[in-house]
Amino acid sequence: MDNRPIGMFDSGVGGLTVYKEIRKKFPNENVVYLGDTKSFPYGSKSKESIINLTKSGIDFLISKNVKAVVIACGTATSQALDVVKEIYDNPIIGIIEPTAKYISKNKNIHKVGVVATAGTIRSNVWEKSILNYNNNLEILSNPCPLLAPMAEEGWIDNEIAKLTVHEYMKNLHDVDALVLGCTHYPLFAELFKNELRTDAEVINTGTVIANQLQNLLGENLLSGSKTGKTEIYLTDTECNFISVAQKVLTEGKLDIKKAEKVSGHCPSVDYLFESVAIHAKNNSIATILTGMGNDGAKGLLYIKNAGGYTIVQNKETCVVYGMPMAAKNVGAVLKEVPLEAIPNLIVDKFRTI
Repeated sequence: MDNRPIGMFDSGVGGLTVYKEIRKKFPNENVVYLGDTKSFPYGSKSKESIINLTKSGIDFLISKNVKAVVIACGTATSQALDVVKEIYDNPIIGIIEPTAKYISKNKNIHKVGVVATAGTIRSNVWEKSILNYNNNLEILSNPCPLLAPMAEEGWIDNEIAKLTVHEYMKNLHDVDALVLGCTHYPLFAELFKNELRTDAEVINTGTVIANQLQNLLGENLLSGSKTGKTEIYLTDTECNFISVAQKVLTEGKLDIKKAEKVSGHCPSVDYLFESVAIHAKNNSIATILTGMGNDGAKGLLYIKNAGGYTIVQNKETCVVYGMPMAAKNVGAVLKEVPLEAIPNLIVDKFRTI
């Protein structure tokens, strides 16, 4: 038995559609849910930004001692899943691969429609994943950039929502199955159904993810609790999350808290260094100078593990040896030198890159 919580991450309220299905299947599991409402929406952001936001979200969940992470966000899955799987040891699942497998096993599906955010559609990840399992399928995709913001506002069943869904579905009426490729979109499920043939299937990724999570946890990682508890954290509580969540869920009063900053800071050196490690890899050069606390230590270790060159200021020339010492203690340092020696080290290393 493992009573540690399941961690869930989304840009906002959309991931609650996945949470709802997970809670049905695992009523005894504890769950920690992070809604990055401060950074919403993800769909229009660059891949680099989404990777950084996803890593920050996972770091927060790991700080809550979760046993597995569910990226309950289509955009984060499409842009960041492969990257974060290389960084973290924790089991991490997204919404795309399990859904692609599910589609490939259904012999009645020949033409697939995919609706998702603009960033997800641009990446072609849904089409690639589905065709990887069955290259005989026909895939039609439409970006629906207005739907996630409308969901966050609670506009999920009014006339504006109906007209918007109708506009986005103009070339998808004849598909055998429609994939709701953003976790906000199941909030509009009935509107999508009204645009399809009566025998067409609307695929809610939350149901698929709940089944995948069962396979991931197996028997050993299931909780022994009698009743599962849920903690919800938001990066910005000045939003409509609570009112929309109450429409989606039927759990009564929700336990919602403000999420802490990364490494206790915003902006965070860890955040910066981890981004450098992802993109520059063994061409990275980073240094930590005098300062209080431990921000940057974890990020410097990422750079070192990626093959980069890491330097800290030595104790003798520091006013406060806190940040360099924290980096040294986690094994992130290749060179520890006086302040005046650091510029030459950087220049010499730069010439070899």
